[in-house]
Amino acid sequence: VAALVRAWPWFTAHTFGGEFGYDDGVYYGTADNLLHGVLPYRNFVDVEPPLGSILLLPFAVVGTIFGSRVGMETARVGFLVVSLANVTLIWRYAMRHARSAYPVIVAVVASLAYAIFPASVAAEHTLFLEPLLSLGLLIGGTLLLDAEVPGGRLLTRRRCIVIGVVLAAKGHAELAISVVKN
Repeated sequence: VAALVRAWPWFTAHTFGGEFGYDDGVYYGTADNLLHGVLPYRNFVDVEPPLGSILLLPFAVVGTIFGSRVGMETARVGFLVVSLANVTLIWRYAMRHARSAYPVIVAVVASLAYAIFPASVAAEHTLFLEPLLSLGLLIGGTLLLDAEVPGGRLLTRRRCIVIGVVLAAKGHAELAISVVKN
């Protein structure tokens, strides 16, 4: 359901490889520039967090080989995969933490609600930072809260470091976005 709802806009003529807005082209273009040695913050002004450009580098490589349109299309499919990972992590979290006799129903409702929620659909149908931010939060939260589940993994030093890195990367990107917006 999540894949269909997010990919639906792609089936309108000239949109899958075309433009959905300003941000997706900027993120992809910055990654493409970075790939070719043009550094953001040094060679041009970029107000976006650098992690997004770094994560888009593999798609810029595809764009260099097969053309920018194919690179952008591949990146959109990649972000669809990130979106599906978000839905899966919500399902997993709900299954493990549901205080109900029917955890499967709770998990289905939670993941379906996220899958069709208009704001998540709008943010996850193309190259925006929100799917990556959600993924970081869900991974960090899952790793942290799994320690509370009976039989869950303990919060070892290594696990705490991984959680910290994931949440710090997410927090850094959110901080950069809030600074730009304000």
